[in-house]
Amino acid sequence: MIFVEVLTGLVLLLAGRRLYWFFIGIAGFVLGVSVASYFFKGESQWVVLLIALAAGLVGALLARSLQKLALMVAGFIAGGYALATLFKLLKFNLPVETWLLYLVGGIIGVSLVLFLFEWALMILSSATGATLLVDAFKPAPPVTIVLFVILVCAGVLFQAGLLTRKRSLRCRR
Repeated sequence: MIFVEVLTGLVLLLAGRRLYWFFIGIAGFVLGVSVASYFFKGESQWVVLLIALAAGLVGALLARSLQKLALMVAGFIAGGYALATLFKLLKFNLPVETWLLYLVGGIIGVSLVLFLFEWALMILSSATGATLLVDAFKPAPPVTIVLFVILVCAGVLFQAGLLTRKRSLRCRR
């Protein structure tokens, strides 16, 4: 399972903007795992996995037909997932519920999508990819934040470089 988490994290980190449908599918999958794990606690892991795969597939299909709405939903899920998971990995003992952190992160994610579309895709996909990578290796809390920030910055810079190169090629024609 760690191989899938690392591979997915790398794809999102390096190509999340270009593969926005993949990013939205992963956001749907993450939401599916969270919801299925909560509502089907006694069920086998296969049930949780099937529900998560269905949610990811629905997300990817929505991305193709309802791009803006799907990206807003994915922004909410990715922002919430990144903030809640980061606080959990850092072992912050805040007097707030996880769902509240998820809500705040989700609002930040939707705001990014609405106001900074291209950059929001790069930031959110990089943050989601970085979260998956950090979660896969579970480093000590002081290393977690440093690694997360470095990965997000590297992902955004890499994707921005691809965006700049694509635009410069388009201008030469």
